[in-house]
Amino acid sequence: ERDPDKDPNLVETKGDNQILVSKANLECLKRETNQRITEIRSNADAEENKRRIMEEKMRETRSHKIDAEVYENYQKNLATNMQWDKLQTMENCEELAQAIEEQHLACNDIINSKNKLISELQLELKSKDDDYVKAMKRMGDDIDKLIERMRSQFSDLRNLYQKELASIEEQFIEERTEILDKNNQEISDLYKKHAHMEEEFLQRRIKKEEDFENELDESRKTDANNYAKLKRQLETELQTLEKYLEDMKAVYQLNEEKLDFN
Repeated sequence: ERDPDKDPNLVETKGDNQILVSKANLECLKRETNQRITEIRSNADAEENKRRIMEEKMRETRSHKIDAEVYENYQKNLATNMQWDKLQTMENCEELAQAIEEQHLACNDIINSKNKLISELQLELKSKDDDYVKAMKRMGDDIDKLIERMRSQFSDLRNLYQKELASIEEQFIEERTEILDKNNQEISDLYKKHAHMEEEFLQRRIKKEEDFENELDESRKTDANNYAKLKRQLETELQTLEKYLEDMKAVYQLNEEKLDFN
Protein backbone atom coordinates (compact mmCIF):
# COMPACT_ATOMS: atom_id res chain seq x y z
CA GLU A 1 0.00 0.00 0.00
CA ARG A 2 1.08 3.53 -0.64
CA ASP A 3 1.98 5.72 2.27
CA PRO A 4 0.03 9.04 2.49
CA ASP A 5 3.13 10.65 4.01
CA LYS A 6 5.22 9.69 0.97
CA ASP A 7 2.53 10.19 -1.67
CA PRO A 8 1.01 13.71 -1.41
CA ASN A 9 -1.76 12.79 -3.86
CA LEU A 10 -2.99 9.96 -1.66
CA VAL A 11 -5.62 10.91 0.95
CA GLU A 12 -5.41 9.22 4.34
CA THR A 13 -8.24 6.72 4.81
CA LYS A 14 -9.72 8.37 7.88
CA GLY A 15 -13.05 6.55 7.49
CA ASP A 16 -11.45 3.09 7.52
CA ASN A 17 -9.25 4.07 10.45
CA GLN A 18 -12.29 5.34 12.36
CA ILE A 19 -14.08 2.04 11.67
CA LEU A 20 -11.20 0.16 13.31
CA VAL A 21 -11.22 2.54 16.28
CA SER A 22 -15.02 2.24 16.64
CA LYS A 23 -14.85 -1.55 16.53
CA ALA A 24 -12.19 -1.51 19.26
CA ASN A 25 -14.33 0.82 21.42
CA LEU A 26 -17.40 -1.39 20.97
CA GLU A 27 -15.45 -4.55 21.80
CA CYS A 28 -14.04 -2.84 24.90
CA LEU A 29 -17.53 -1.87 26.08
CA LYS A 30 -18.84 -5.39 25.40
CA ARG A 31 -16.00 -6.90 27.44
CA GLU A 32 -16.65 -4.51 30.33
CA THR A 33 -20.40 -5.14 30.41
CA ASN A 34 -19.96 -8.91 29.97
CA GLN A 35 -17.45 -8.84 32.81
CA ARG A 36 -19.97 -7.08 35.05
CA ILE A 37 -22.67 -9.60 34.13
CA THR A 38 -20.25 -12.49 34.64
CA GLU A 39 -19.32 -11.01 38.01
CA ILE A 40 -23.00 -11.16 39.10
CA ARG A 41 -23.25 -14.77 37.95
CA SER A 42 -19.96 -15.67 39.64
CA ASN A 43 -21.09 -14.10 42.91
CA ALA A 44 -24.38 -15.97 42.70
CA ASP A 45 -22.58 -19.24 41.99
CA ALA A 46 -20.17 -18.56 44.87
CA GLU A 47 -23.07 -17.89 47.24
CA GLU A 48 -24.83 -21.05 46.08
CA ASN A 49 -21.66 -23.08 46.52
CA LYS A 50 -21.16 -21.59 49.98
CA ARG A 51 -24.77 -22.44 50.86
CA ARG A 52 -24.36 -26.00 49.71
CA ILE A 53 -21.17 -26.40 51.74
CA MET A 54 -22.92 -25.05 54.85
CA GLU A 55 -25.90 -27.29 54.11
CA GLU A 56 -23.63 -30.32 53.89
CA LYS A 57 -21.92 -29.40 57.16
CA MET A 58 -25.28 -28.90 58.87
CA ARG A 59 -26.50 -32.20 57.45
CA GLU A 60 -23.45 -33.99 58.84
CA THR A 61 -23.89 -32.27 62.21
CA ARG A 62 -27.58 -33.15 62.24
CA SER A 63 -26.84 -36.76 61.33
CA HIS A 64 -24.24 -36.98 64.11
CA LYS A 65 -26.73 -35.52 66.61
CA ILE A 66 -29.43 -37.98 65.56
CA ASP A 67 -27.02 -40.90 65.71
CA ALA A 68 -25.77 -39.80 69.13
CA GLU A 69 -29.35 -39.31 70.33
CA VAL A 70 -30.40 -42.72 69.05
CA TYR A 71 -27.40 -44.36 70.68
CA GLU A 72 -27.87 -42.54 73.99
CA ASN A 73 -31.61 -43.19 74.12
CA TYR A 74 -31.01 -46.79 73.16
CA GLN A 75 -28.80 -47.16 76.23
CA LYS A 76 -31.33 -45.35 78.38
CA ASN A 77 -34.18 -47.49 77.02
CA LEU A 78 -32.25 -50.65 77.83
CA ALA A 79 -31.64 -49.40 81.35
CA THR A 80 -35.29 -48.39 81.70
CA ASN A 81 -36.56 -51.75 80.44
CA MET A 82 -34.25 -53.57 82.83
CA GLN A 83 -35.54 -51.35 85.64
CA TRP A 84 -39.13 -52.28 84.77
CA ASP A 85 -38.22 -55.92 85.22
CA LYS A 86 -36.79 -55.15 88.67
CA LEU A 87 -39.93 -53.25 89.67
CA GLN A 88 -42.01 -56.37 89.14
CA THR A 89 -40.03 -58.22 91.81
CA MET A 90 -40.17 -55.47 94.44
CA GLU A 91 -42.50 -55.96 97.39
CA ASN A 92 -41.69 -52.93 99.55
CA CYS A 93 -44.11 -50.16 98.68
CA GLU A 94 -41.77 -47.31 99.55
CA GLU A 95 -38.93 -48.77 97.53
CA LEU A 96 -41.35 -49.50 94.70
CA ALA A 97 -42.72 -45.94 94.81
CA GLN A 98 -39.19 -44.49 94.82
CA ALA A 99 -38.16 -46.81 91.97
CA ILE A 100 -41.25 -45.84 89.98
CA GLU A 101 -40.44 -42.17 90.56
CA GLU A 102 -36.88 -42.74 89.36
CA GLN A 103 -38.25 -44.61 86.36
CA HIS A 104 -40.61 -41.75 85.68
CA LEU A 105 -37.69 -39.29 85.80
CA ALA A 106 -35.67 -41.51 83.46
CA CYS A 107 -38.57 -41.64 80.99
CA ASN A 108 -38.99 -37.88 81.23
CA ASP A 109 -35.27 -37.51 80.59
CA ILE A 110 -35.59 -39.63 77.44
CA ILE A 111 -38.65 -37.68 76.34
CA ASN A 112 -36.97 -34.33 77.08
CA SER A 113 -33.91 -35.43 75.13
CA LYS A 114 -36.09 -36.34 72.16
CA ASN A 115 -38.10 -33.12 72.51
CA LYS A 116 -34.84 -31.14 72.61
CA LEU A 117 -33.69 -32.84 69.42
CA ILE A 118 -37.08 -32.19 67.84
CA SER A 119 -36.89 -28.52 68.89
CA GLU A 120 -33.39 -28.22 67.44
CA LEU A 121 -34.54 -29.85 64.20
CA GLN A 122 -37.57 -27.55 64.09
CA LEU A 123 -35.34 -24.51 64.66
CA GLU A 124 -33.00 -25.74 61.97
CA LEU A 125 -35.98 -26.30 59.67
CA LYS A 126 -37.21 -22.78 60.40
CA SER A 127 -33.71 -21.49 59.80
CA LYS A 128 -33.66 -23.35 56.49
CA ASP A 129 -36.99 -21.76 55.60
CA ASP A 130 -35.58 -18.35 56.47
CA ASP A 131 -32.45 -19.11 54.47
CA TYR A 132 -34.60 -20.21 51.56
CA VAL A 133 -36.57 -16.95 51.72
CA LYS A 134 -33.32 -14.99 51.91
CA ALA A 135 -31.87 -17.02 49.06
CA MET A 136 -34.96 -16.39 46.95
CA LYS A 137 -34.78 -12.68 47.76
CA ARG A 138 -31.07 -12.62 46.99
CA MET A 139 -31.73 -14.49 43.75
CA GLY A 140 -34.45 -12.02 42.88
CA ASP A 141 -32.09 -9.14 43.63
CA ASP A 142 -29.40 -10.76 41.47
CA ILE A 143 -31.88 -11.26 38.64
CA ASP A 144 -33.04 -7.65 38.94
CA LYS A 145 -29.43 -6.50 39.01
CA LEU A 146 -28.65 -8.73 36.03
CA ILE A 147 -31.62 -7.36 34.08
CA GLU A 148 -30.56 -3.83 34.99
CA ARG A 149 -27.01 -4.52 33.84
CA MET A 150 -28.31 -6.00 30.58
CA ARG A 151 -30.54 -2.98 30.03
CA SER A 152 -27.62 -0.71 30.83
CA GLN A 153 -25.44 -2.69 28.40
CA PHE A 154 -28.06 -2.39 25.68
CA SER A 155 -28.43 1.34 26.30
CA ASP A 156 -24.67 1.90 26.43
CA LEU A 157 -24.12 -0.14 23.28
CA ARG A 158 -26.90 1.67 21.45
CA ASN A 159 -25.52 5.07 22.46
CA LEU A 160 -21.97 4.03 21.59
CA TYR A 161 -23.11 2.62 18.23
CA GLN A 162 -24.83 5.93 17.44
CA LYS A 163 -21.77 7.90 18.56
CA GLU A 164 -19.34 5.73 16.59
CA LEU A 165 -21.55 5.78 13.50
CA ALA A 166 -21.64 9.56 13.70
CA SER A 167 -17.84 9.62 14.06
CA ILE A 168 -17.41 7.27 11.10
CA GLU A 169 -19.78 9.35 8.97
CA GLU A 170 -17.96 12.52 10.01
CA GLN A 171 -14.59 11.01 9.09
CA PHE A 172 -15.89 9.81 5.72
CA ILE A 173 -17.34 13.25 5.01
CA GLU A 174 -14.04 14.87 5.98
CA GLU A 175 -12.16 12.34 3.85
CA ARG A 176 -14.54 13.00 0.93
CA THR A 177 -13.99 16.75 1.31
CA GLU A 178 -10.23 16.27 1.29
CA ILE A 179 -10.45 14.04 -1.78
CA LEU A 180 -12.62 16.61 -3.59
CA ASP A 181 -10.23 19.39 -2.61
CA LYS A 182 -7.24 17.39 -3.82
CA ASN A 183 -9.03 16.47 -7.04
CA ASN A 184 -10.04 20.09 -7.63
CA GLN A 185 -6.48 21.20 -6.91
CA GLU A 186 -5.15 18.53 -9.25
CA ILE A 187 -7.61 19.59 -11.99
CA SER A 188 -6.65 23.24 -11.43
CA ASP A 189 -2.97 22.32 -11.68
CA LEU A 190 -3.65 20.38 -14.86
CA TYR A 191 -5.55 23.33 -16.32
CA LYS A 192 -2.67 25.64 -15.41
CA LYS A 193 -0.17 23.20 -16.87
CA HIS A 194 -2.27 22.89 -20.03
CA ALA A 195 -2.55 26.68 -20.32
CA HIS A 196 1.19 27.01 -19.77
CA MET A 197 1.87 24.38 -22.42
CA GLU A 198 -0.51 26.15 -24.84
CA GLU A 199 1.23 29.44 -24.11
CA GLU A 200 4.63 27.86 -24.74
CA PHE A 201 3.32 26.23 -27.91
CA LEU A 202 1.88 29.56 -29.07
CA GLN A 203 5.13 31.35 -28.34
CA ARG A 204 7.11 28.70 -30.22
CA ARG A 205 4.69 28.93 -33.12
CA ILE A 206 4.90 32.72 -33.20
CA LYS A 207 8.68 32.50 -33.10
CA LYS A 208 8.69 29.93 -35.89
CA GLU A 209 6.37 32.13 -37.97
CA GLU A 210 8.64 35.09 -37.35
CA ASP A 211 11.65 32.99 -38.28
CA PHE A 212 9.89 31.75 -41.40
CA GLU A 213 8.88 35.31 -42.29
CA ASN A 214 12.44 36.53 -41.78
CA GLU A 215 13.76 33.67 -43.86
CA LEU A 216 11.13 34.46 -46.49
CA ASP A 217 12.14 38.12 -46.51
CA GLU A 218 15.79 37.13 -46.80
CA SER A 219 14.88 34.74 -49.59
CA ARG A 220 12.90 37.45 -51.33
CA LYS A 221 15.76 39.87 -50.97
CA THR A 222 18.21 37.25 -52.25
CA ASP A 223 15.89 36.37 -55.13
CA ALA A 224 15.42 40.08 -55.94
CA ASN A 225 19.17 40.62 -55.97
CA ASN A 226 19.68 37.51 -58.04
CA TYR A 227 16.90 38.64 -60.37
CA ALA A 228 18.45 42.10 -60.72
CA LYS A 229 21.85 40.58 -61.42
CA LEU A 230 20.33 38.15 -63.89
CA LYS A 231 18.37 40.96 -65.54
CA ARG A 232 21.49 43.12 -65.85
CA GLN A 233 23.38 40.15 -67.17
CA LEU A 234 20.68 39.33 -69.66
CA GLU A 235 20.34 42.97 -70.70
CA THR A 236 24.11 43.13 -71.15
CA GLU A 237 24.05 39.96 -73.20
CA LEU A 238 21.07 41.27 -75.15
CA GLN A 239 22.92 44.48 -75.92
CA THR A 240 25.95 42.46 -76.95
CA LEU A 241 23.81 40.28 -79.19
CA GLU A 242 22.05 43.30 -80.66
CA LYS A 243 25.41 44.88 -81.35
CA TYR A 244 26.60 41.66 -82.83
CA LEU A 245 23.44 41.50 -84.88
CA GLU A 246 24.00 45.05 -86.15
CA ASP A 247 27.57 44.18 -86.97
CA MET A 248 26.45 41.10 -88.83
CA LYS A 249 23.85 43.09 -90.67
CA ALA A 250 26.48 45.59 -91.61
CA VAL A 251 28.80 42.82 -92.79
CA TYR A 252 25.98 41.17 -94.65
CA GLN A 253 24.99 44.43 -96.31
CA LEU A 254 28.59 45.11 -97.21
CA ASN A 255 28.93 41.67 -98.73
CA GLU A 256 25.70 42.14 -100.59
CA GLU A 257 26.89 45.48 -102.00
CA LYS A 258 30.12 43.82 -103.04
CA LEU A 259 28.27 41.13 -104.83
CA ASP A 260 26.06 43.64 -106.57
CA PHE A 261 29.07 45.64 -107.61
CA ASN A 262 30.77 42.64 -109.14
